[in-house]
Amino acid sequence: MGYAEEEFEYIDLLRGDECIDRTLEENWRLAEVSNYTLNPSVRNLIIENTESFRIYQCVENVKTTWTNITTNNQFEVTEWVLFHFETRREN
Repeated sequence: MGYAEEEFEYIDLLRGDECIDRTLEENWRLAEVSNYTLNPSVRNLIIENTESFRIYQCVENVKTTWTNITTNNQFEVTEWVLFHFETRREN
């Protein structure tokens, strides 16, 4: 009945993903990282495209594993992380 205290190793979520690498190379700006979207099936697509503004979304699966040291039970959760990129079109 207390607080857990742990330091976690840094994980670079931007490295090694083809969608993220390609988008950053095309000079898009990373605007947000989240685990929420109105439509999680929208992957690697431009989700808004107007005359002046575009939003692009990449999705990466992330697996978290943790152990309850009292019971030695191990738990694993797989979730997705969304990377929202944006760019402004040149006139």
